[in-house]
Amino acid sequence: MRKLLSLFLVLSLVLTIMAVQLPGFAAETTGASGAVQDRDRMQDMMNSGIQPMIQMRDQDRVQLMTEEQLLLRSQLREQLQLSNEAQLQLQERLETALRTMAETQSANTNQYRLCFSDIETHWAKDHIRWAYLWGLASGYPDGTFHPQGLITGLEGVLMTGHLVRDLKGIEPYTALDMDIDWSLIPLWARDALRDQTALRIMNQSQTYSQMPLNRYQLAVMLAKALELQKSEGPGPGMAPPFSDFEKIPADGRGYILSLQNLGLISGDNGKFEPDRLVTRAEAAAMLMNVIEALDVMPPEWVVADAVTSLTLTLDENPTTGYSWAYTLAPEGILALDHDAFVSGQTSANVVGAGGQHTWTFKVLTMGCVRLTFRYYRPWEAPETAAETRVYAVNVGEDGLLESVRRIK
Repeated sequence: MRKLLSLFLVLSLVLTIMAVQLPGFAAETTGASGAVQDRDRMQDMMNSGIQPMIQMRDQDRVQLMTEEQLLLRSQLREQLQLSNEAQLQLQERLETALRTMAETQSANTNQYRLCFSDIETHWAKDHIRWAYLWGLASGYPDGTFHPQGLITGLEGVLMTGHLVRDLKGIEPYTALDMDIDWSLIPLWARDALRDQTALRIMNQSQTYSQMPLNRYQLAVMLAKALELQKSEGPGPGMAPPFSDFEKIPADGRGYILSLQNLGLISGDNGKFEPDRLVTRAEAAAMLMNVIEALDVMPPEWVVADAVTSLTLTLDENPTTGYSWAYTLAPEGILALDHDAFVSGQTSANVVGAGGQHTWTFKVLTMGCVRLTFRYYRPWEAPETAAETRVYAVNVGEDGLLESVRRIK
């Protein structure tokens, strides 16, 4: 009896470990870890049988970066930067979202519903939301995104084109010879696809019809659009990054390796699955990985529990005539409690030294408020500010701070 009990305990432990270690589908996501069920994907798979059955997956999986990947990303950032126009568009869309949240003031309002109504419980909701804010993805007239819908070659060109147009460091396309079959493109899309960036992507990939894209096609399209060089395959005696590496078409393996080396794509249970069709959510996640790799995502701080005030400290040097001034939009959610400037002088003989200015704001009511600081001389217009910092502050219905995000 004792032996049977011991055997049962060992078997239970093994099954538990296996359950914990089973990897979820790697949809090229990065961020805070936390496994959740993808109900939408599960339902679609059970109904259609197109996608492989997936029990669990990670929401915002943390990808551990090797030194080589960090170096490659650094080199990518030296080559590519986001344009000022892209930054301004992000700012405008964030401000619109903030105003909408402030105007509704409804306990039933969900931040994701303000973008699309069908992504609230989806694993890629953050990626989709940010892809929209960056102008990389759009939805349908009824306010939905259809995250589980399959992405077509045409949509892949449009989404990748939006990303490339937002980047500086890619040579403009000036070729006049264009091997493009316009009969594959619907009339409504032809004007948009005559843009030089879209033309280049279509010429490079020759994948722009309304047929669904697979993982291999979208990855190669993205790598070519970013002008990545092919990486050499695994050296002698080295294992390939994916167990199905031989199933990847030989012409594109170098591009897949380049994306994998940058940490922009990953596999599912050690496989790349080149022939698997790509959903709109997965495409948005892959494009957002490029934005994140460029290290331009505004940092976010999650405020600890039971916080009813916000304190910010900024470097300031009043002897230059410059000082920080703030505005709150809308008013009535936060209010200044107190502020103080502490000089950094270490000696009475030192003049002109700067210091730090600290502001503490108390919470008045729930809502989302934009807190803007401008560093300028009071006798001049705020538009002359040498520096501007904008924070999005969310206060929950319980009157506690939920998050503070720097958006500029």
